[in-house]
Amino acid sequence: MYVSVVIKNKSANVDRFFTYKCDFEGVKIGCKVIVPFGKNDLEKEGFIAGILQEMEVDQNDLIVKSVISVNEKEGITEEAMDVALWMRERYFAKYIDCISLFANTHSGKMRKNRDLLDDYSGAGSDVQRLTFEQEMALDEIKKSIEKNEHRVFLLDGVTGSGKTEIYLRTVEKTLEKNKTAIVMVPEITLTKQLIDRFIYKLGKEKIAVIHSKLTKSEQREQWYDIKSGKKSVVIGARSACFAPLKNIGVIILDEEHDMSYKSQMTPKFHARDVAIRRGNINDGIVMLGSATPSVESMIKAHAGDYKRLVIKNRYNFVELPEVSVVDMREELKKGNTSIFSRKLYDEINRAIDSDKQVMLTINKKGYSTFVSCRNCGHVIKCQKCNVPMAYSKREDRLRCTYCGRVHHKVRVCPKCGSNYIKHFGAGTETVKEQVDKLFPNVKTRILDVDHAKRIGDIREIIEAFERKEFDILIGTQIIMKGLDFANVGLVGIIAADTWLNSLDYRGRERCFQNIVHSSGRAGRGYDRGKVVLQTYQPEDFAIVTGARQDGEMFFEKESQMRKTFDYPPYSVLCEIALIGKNAKTVKSAWRKLEKLISENTDERIIIGKKYLIPYKKTEKMIKNESDNSFLETELGERKEIDDDTQQSPKYGDDKHKAITLLKLHEDSLCNIFETVKKFRDEMRERREGISVVVDVDPIKLWRI
Repeated sequence: MYVSVVIKNKSANVDRFFTYKCDFEGVKIGCKVIVPFGKNDLEKEGFIAGILQEMEVDQNDLIVKSVISVNEKEGITEEAMDVALWMRERYFAKYIDCISLFANTHSGKMRKNRDLLDDYSGAGSDVQRLTFEQEMALDEIKKSIEKNEHRVFLLDGVTGSGKTEIYLRTVEKTLEKNKTAIVMVPEITLTKQLIDRFIYKLGKEKIAVIHSKLTKSEQREQWYDIKSGKKSVVIGARSACFAPLKNIGVIILDEEHDMSYKSQMTPKFHARDVAIRRGNINDGIVMLGSATPSVESMIKAHAGDYKRLVIKNRYNFVELPEVSVVDMREELKKGNTSIFSRKLYDEINRAIDSDKQVMLTINKKGYSTFVSCRNCGHVIKCQKCNVPMAYSKREDRLRCTYCGRVHHKVRVCPKCGSNYIKHFGAGTETVKEQVDKLFPNVKTRILDVDHAKRIGDIREIIEAFERKEFDILIGTQIIMKGLDFANVGLVGIIAADTWLNSLDYRGRERCFQNIVHSSGRAGRGYDRGKVVLQTYQPEDFAIVTGARQDGEMFFEKESQMRKTFDYPPYSVLCEIALIGKNAKTVKSAWRKLEKLISENTDERIIIGKKYLIPYKKTEKMIKNESDNSFLETELGERKEIDDDTQQSPKYGDDKHKAITLLKLHEDSLCNIFETVKKFRDEMRERREGISVVVDVDPIKLWRI
């Protein structure tokens, strides 16, 4: 028998299959092997990606070496290998990078770890009966489970409609069929309530919770428990979609619209796509749940690719919150320069007087978003990252929002010597300071990554708020994700315009989603809640539809705009980055790649270009009025550069990066990938020192 093996090596030069002879019995695709590799026959780990017949091997072409040992226990399933190979083609990644996502990458002896579910109480309650809308949705789902058919459901339910109960009963039905389940959530640290309910219904012994905060030993233990069948339900964030379960019956993505499901690290996969692929192979269902489904999912539902299940009412039939939109331009005309409108101030007073709690959201942490000299305009930046530093009043220091580096408070401008230093922008600490001044007898706390660096910190704040130990919770968008507090009567959205000002074509979609989910934190008990939405653009349709929670109207307008301007899902965006140390080589390769792309398509698909040069302390980027860019050294020397050139935000990164943004259609993607593959292989053969990184449907767009 002969096998195709992927060697466990990150080098691009070995990103292919190697043929070995294998005399071991019971060998399967996915098994981990030890093989001799290279001229010196060094023992290397690898994974069997395929089993070959003898006739498929050309004996005259090479001397076939033999597999040294086989380890099925440390291997992955054939289904996982299938998905990994698909990911390699879809996301232009290396074989081993995709396979490693499914494999146990932490070696070492097993040791007894604490029970990872000890942090969860398992508190819950039996729901007496479902609403009519819940029953209708669940009946449709159960039909597919009974038939063992693959189907994608889009569960479109308003906030507080009882989607979690449908998830739970779907998993129960799946376990009855002796199948397994994966439940994915955007942020594992905020889902204690969901996990408690699953433990209450299913018991600790069936559930594994996986996330990035586990130790290597804990991750290894969980991996073996899942692979061995001890655990049949996996709950976790994005990485849970790679859990080594067999016979998967259902994969659930809660808050399927959330951007955290797209990986920013290689391979740059989307968990939704991986889930659908695994569900298809296992003849299992995939459930995408959200109160604000992504435009991509809605369009697929309208096209019949997904089955949409709609729940329009909250479980307790309490009305959705009353939303008041405040035009902050009018507040300014009336002389109010505070970050709080009069309406929000009055509603906070009423909520506190009624013994209700309040949540205030703003999409910036810290006290100010940047610090600048009013005399010369100099902005204080991180010396490591070259990005503006934010001021934290709690620490009385500047902190880089990119790397976390801290700097003492600046009182004198380092450039001109002026003491006219001003803090600009508002963050969570600014909001807290204003609240403490306006409501001195009210207890407040902040929940953001600066004030809750550990999982335990986040849980402590959430549980204290549940126990009503303080009155007002102030936070970034982290507090919009799935939290359920029955006593919250008011939500204040301080600056809804933040998302509208994004250059990303998804800016309005994110604005709408964040308004709806922020509003959804109010009135989750038995009293109708209130929301005060502050904006400088009250006429924008994302603000209007978000305030009304009118998803149908928003989708109609947004999808039409996407279609008009040919943006996803009506097209595919693809970012190609060439990275190397030699500027001349990178630029030459960049021009060649763009020429190859243009020659291999009839469409005009290049819609953006950017060139990043290494950041140096001695140089700064200057842009004059004519928009011609140049670098200026500390000695005043100027270096002319192209308009597309920018400085890398990473200090110490000595590599040049040439980035091309493409907009094409799905049927052209394979053709472009073939072109890029040939180009990449040529770069390797010529040893140009250039790596090629591809990101399909990038989340962070730098140019439209």
